[in-house]
Amino acid sequence: MYTHTHTHTHTHTQGVSDYPFKRVLFCNIGDCQAMGQRPMTFIRQLVAACLDPTTLLNSQLYPEDVRKRAQEIITSNNGSMGCYSDSRGIKVIRKHVAEFIRRRDEIPCNWKNVYMVNGVSDGIKTLLFMCMTEHKQWGEDTFTYHRKAEKTGILIPIPQYPLYTATISEMDAHQISYLVDEDDNWSIDVSKLPQLVEEAREHCQPRVMVVINPGNPTGQNLPRENMKEIVRFCHDEGLLLFSDEVYQENIWEEDVEFQSFRKIIHSMGLENDFQLASFNSTSKGHIGECGMRG
Repeated sequence: MYTHTHTHTHTHTQGVSDYPFKRVLFCNIGDCQAMGQRPMTFIRQLVAACLDPTTLLNSQLYPEDVRKRAQEIITSNNGSMGCYSDSRGIKVIRKHVAEFIRRRDEIPCNWKNVYMVNGVSDGIKTLLFMCMTEHKQWGEDTFTYHRKAEKTGILIPIPQYPLYTATISEMDAHQISYLVDEDDNWSIDVSKLPQLVEEAREHCQPRVMVVINPGNPTGQNLPRENMKEIVRFCHDEGLLLFSDEVYQENIWEEDVEFQSFRKIIHSMGLENDFQLASFNSTSKGHIGECGMRG
């Protein structure tokens, strides 16, 4: 369907289409600005000032808050955006992100636990790669061993964003699919998960559970009790919880407020005994800068 639509889009530009419309909007990806969302002036000016400080930092063309923030970022990156930054991201930006998380969750956040990545997709792929396993099996003579690949099992929701199925296939991991319940507002029936994991152990070592909240493409916002059930399950099974939270600013239901898994874990007193990797992005929400990576 995607390829077919692109073909028809091309024919539109050539003026040979018989369809009664002139433009096709691609809704298969969350491309905010392609759908008409306007970029934020502050962000565009900030990026420009960081890349051309000689011209823009010493003029009145941009507001003072933009110039001040740009200078702070440049200083934190050894005086130029052309310098190598820390592989985990520019320190001052990581501190700003940690402050955002503190305000959101009302819980202190250590900026050293914040990692900047070249788009969330790359971050997810990198972390999944780190979760891949390999088992060493000693031979009968005890002096040699045979390398025996043991696939990593990854629980993913169905339906889901295709990044996960594609990455699992690319890394030759084992997909453990769990269905989200459409009849119960796309919630997760945790009672069915232990059996899925037990059956999967015959083929892999389950290590990761992916939860997309708010849902993509289902759009649900998981209730607090359901999130607690998921946390207990991952804790009991020793699973790393991947919490894909990139749509946390895109909640349109009235009287519904986003809650992070980080906040839920803290409320349960498990913050020192739990494995969590949560993801957020400037590609979505009120920023919507899909084309800017890193």
